[in-house]
Amino acid sequence: MSVPDVNRIRSSFFFVFCALFLTGCGTHHPTAMFLEPEAGSSLATVRLITNGVVHGGEYDGCVADLALMLRAGRVKEGRYNPAHMPAPYPPATLGLPGRKAPRLLDIWPGHRLAQGYFAEAIAEYSVPAARPFMIKGSDIHAYAPGFSSGYVCRGEARIYRFEAGRSYEIVVGMAAQPTQDGPAKPVCLFSAYELGENGPDVIESPHPLSFSTPEGIRCNSTRR
Repeated sequence: MSVPDVNRIRSSFFFVFCALFLTGCGTHHPTAMFLEPEAGSSLATVRLITNGVVHGGEYDGCVADLALMLRAGRVKEGRYNPAHMPAPYPPATLGLPGRKAPRLLDIWPGHRLAQGYFAEAIAEYSVPAARPFMIKGSDIHAYAPGFSSGYVCRGEARIYRFEAGRSYEIVVGMAAQPTQDGPAKPVCLFSAYELGENGPDVIESPHPLSFSTPEGIRCNSTRR
């Protein structure tokens, strides 16, 4: 699906999201922002895109508290609502190659509509290369008008190993996908791929980066 297709579809969607959307819907994370590794380390560069919340950090066999890497902000009358700013702001940029991901949906919450909608956020970081690095997205709960069951993108964690000197794009969030005989449907994205001249279609990527999943064992005080 091309980016223009997604842009046309997104105007027809009006999703009502849970009030806990930007706090991870019940999960508890530290508010500390991600700190890039020191210069001179073996590094890769990553562009993150989300209309939710993404945490990240190195993984050494157990699940520690992850730093906040990206959080969507709320837009009102063409500008960010000061009470719901994206993080980081201003966004971190490294001048990476052109974006390949489709634009994600604007998210209208189920209450306090006057405060605006949640818009996708983008940030670029240097991250450790050749070592396991975890990316975790929080739950997204969506409710389309007329459907009581709603739609859920479950929070998920994946572990990648990036190659030194290479650039990547990772998109975590909700977009829209057309159907042959009905309205477009919401689709959950968690896609990672190397940036290059001809990037893949993110929703149906034929060459995603390989990943593993964490074991779920919490780190104790001696390992953190």
